[in-house]
Amino acid sequence: PLMPQEFWERHVKDKIPLVYREAVTDSPAYTLWTDDYLEKQYGDLDVLCEVKRENRDTTPKRMNISQFLKRYKSENIYAVTVLPDDMRKDVKTPTSVLCGTFRKYLQEANFWQGSGGTRSVLHYDADHNIHCLIAGRKDFIMIHKRYERHLSMMSISINGSGYSQIEPDRVDLLRFPAVSDIPWTWATLYPGDCIFIPGGYLHQVRSYGRSISQTVLWTPTKFFHDDDCTERNFSYTPLSEVDLLWTYLRGQKVIEMGYMNPELLRNNILTMAQEVGGRLTLEDFLEIYLQEIETNDPKEKSGATVKKVWKMMTHYSKKDYLDKEDIHQMPYELLKDLARSLDPPHDGY
Repeated sequence: PLMPQEFWERHVKDKIPLVYREAVTDSPAYTLWTDDYLEKQYGDLDVLCEVKRENRDTTPKRMNISQFLKRYKSENIYAVTVLPDDMRKDVKTPTSVLCGTFRKYLQEANFWQGSGGTRSVLHYDADHNIHCLIAGRKDFIMIHKRYERHLSMMSISINGSGYSQIEPDRVDLLRFPAVSDIPWTWATLYPGDCIFIPGGYLHQVRSYGRSISQTVLWTPTKFFHDDDCTERNFSYTPLSEVDLLWTYLRGQKVIEMGYMNPELLRNNILTMAQEVGGRLTLEDFLEIYLQEIETNDPKEKSGATVKKVWKMMTHYSKKDYLDKEDIHQMPYELLKDLARSLDPPHDGY
């Protein structure tokens, strides 16, 4: 794999996808993660599960790994969840993100497992991610974001993600004729392979047979600082030895997956302040927020959530308005609390 500085220059800076072959074959998970091992070592840990054919209107189910392993081969479910902290020691941190801005802005790690036949919708995520396959096979269709205007996209501006409303298994070219002219690339991952998916890059994924993946997500930035790179050891580094913003500990009440990126949230609030001349009031915040979201929830439409978030921010700033300095100085823990309030997690039932 590329060293972080070269990874930035050749791929991340301009959001160019990349495939690494056999990049994580030295992860313990590569040989250890059989179903028997997962049940014996981690059976009591909880995971979130979704239907195999992704549907953005369904709610994830929560169950422990033992329950999941008994059901996933015969039911319409697969696991997609925050990688439990106990399991992080088994997986490798990709060399390309081991220092500098990448390491500083690592967000979360995810765990995926299914029995095959899973299919995502065409979508993009706010964060950069490296998706590494431990077992099975996955196919990725990749489309540059410049073509999203032809793909009936639903953008979720509050967290920076979006997805296409086009049915990926039956593309209606009468309704969407431009789809046939959109260029795309294809990549197949085999065990040990990884793919870099830039934030904002459209992709659609299918899996075949028993498959397991782990992903690492980090905040996109317009810069890369390599101040600590000369001091770092680039030998094998388990994921348990790096800091992540969103994690799941054994017994934790909420699996904190799906929250917005705190740095993106900071930038969104800064943009709001710039739109009104640099001094953001509750009235401005409420008006802009309600313009950005689409909801039928009476509580959301009333602005109750926004007012709660505003109270949290002004309690920190000690003022009844926010300026750019206030927003730049907001600590990460405050931003995480704001994210929890604005963007309910995919915690299942």
